[in-house]
Amino acid sequence: KDFASFLEENSIDIVSPPGADLLELCRDLQVINNVNFSSAVRDGDYTSVAFAKENDATAKGNVRLPQSIGLRIPVYFGEPPVEIVAFLRKKIDDDGLHLGIKLSRAENVRQDEFHRIVDHVTVEVDHLTTVYGTPS
Repeated sequence: KDFASFLEENSIDIVSPPGADLLELCRDLQVINNVNFSSAVRDGDYTSVAFAKENDATAKGNVRLPQSIGLRIPVYFGEPPVEIVAFLRKKIDDDGLHLGIKLSRAENVRQDEFHRIVDHVTVEVDHLTTVYGTPS
């Protein structure tokens, strides 16, 4: 429910799949959780135990969740938006289904945007030298 609200509030930033489609998909999610447990007692020192847990998240009609979503958001306040890929993360446990996103190469995107801004300022200001260093 929280993730659906997040998508609804930020649907304008979602490029692909379309924000409305993703929101509808997340609202219709169903969680399937199967647990298989078997135990066999043997003569001697060993007992065989097998445990298998299968879980999956699907929507009505068995539509799969996308692996990633395309976003178009500004990296810095007041700057133009840039395209960023976000991976959809899901976790199914006893409390239910938890959904979230993880930005792909977020630090690289931030650094690229920083360099773009510095280059723009360098062109606008005469006799400005930029130096990139490494922390000591």
